[in-house]
Amino acid sequence: MIGERESDKVSDDSNNTASGNVNINVRNISEVSGQVGIGKNIKQEQNLTLSVSDKKELLDSLMQFQKEIVNLGLLGDELQDINNDIDTAMREAEKDEPNYSKIKKRFGGVIETVKDVGDTIEKVSNWEWTGKIVKILGKLGLAIAL
Repeated sequence: MIGERESDKVSDDSNNTASGNVNINVRNISEVSGQVGIGKNIKQEQNLTLSVSDKKELLDSLMQFQKEIVNLGLLGDELQDINNDIDTAMREAEKDEPNYSKIKKRFGGVIETVKDVGDTIEKVSNWEWTGKIVKILGKLGLAIAL
């Protein structure tokens, strides 16, 4: 992990900027994840994406989720809201370069709707495909609280 840093300016915000002399002491390189840059004038951008199999599993899990949601006995408006969000998430997941934040937002909306209904969140959070969706989006750093 990162040890001592000595510099005039070090920031741990999303920009991760540093200036001056920066010393990083890494004891075990296997614990380092993400990007590392050493040198001058380094600019790094990270565009996270999923493997083809993860994209397929995400889409399949969204479809399974939508099939199962009808069995919860939700009211028409709630079910329609959920189906609209899932449809939008699936259309996005089918794209060559999906906007995973949009999928997360729509699936998060589904979870919030389900939570508003009552005890159904317990059932939904135990579904295999719910776990798969959350896990796959988590690979991109997109967390969904159940």
